[in-house]
Amino acid sequence: MNNLIDCYMCEEPKVECMITFVEGIPICDTCDIFGASKNFNDECPVCMENGKLWKLGYCSHKFCINCIKTIYFGTSKEKKPHKHWKNIESPNWPFDDNDDDYTIKLEEYWDYEKKYFDLEKNSYEQLLLIRNNSMNDRPEWMNTDLFLEFENNKLLYSIEQYELENIWNKYNDSKIKGNGCCPLCRK
Repeated sequence: MNNLIDCYMCEEPKVECMITFVEGIPICDTCDIFGASKNFNDECPVCMENGKLWKLGYCSHKFCINCIKTIYFGTSKEKKPHKHWKNIESPNWPFDDNDDDYTIKLEEYWDYEKKYFDLEKNSYEQLLLIRNNSMNDRPEWMNTDLFLEFENNKLLYSIEQYELENIWNKYNDSKIKGNGCCPLCRK
């Protein structure tokens, strides 16, 4: 698994190559879209704190990093979830992509997954029961020991991913966020 680093602004883990450290603060490529230049010592016009300000790239106004984070990305009084779904490793598809029937198997399994596995409504144990009761409806290759082991791990991964996404969505919904515009000129 790639080395992931949490972006200060969006707080999501990103691959290391997508992170730039600005005075030790990790900012991802996605969150650095405002093109701010840094290192102006002055009073932030929003919080009135003295310190280093960042000049926004699309206007000439300067703000501290905490105000930029609140205005553009949001902050929460809730504790940040300890784990993000990007931090869990997905199981590898057990077949070689050079096989002639690789794409066919992949598409067959995706169709099967959509038809039988509802992560919102079923626990891991229920999904295994659904799978075990539908084995006669599956192609033979899906019932091999190799594939069943993959599928067990995939179901565990999918359930954990679904639960972590919901936790992060609740956390993101708890954030207080500005309107995403410069508070002085509305650009």
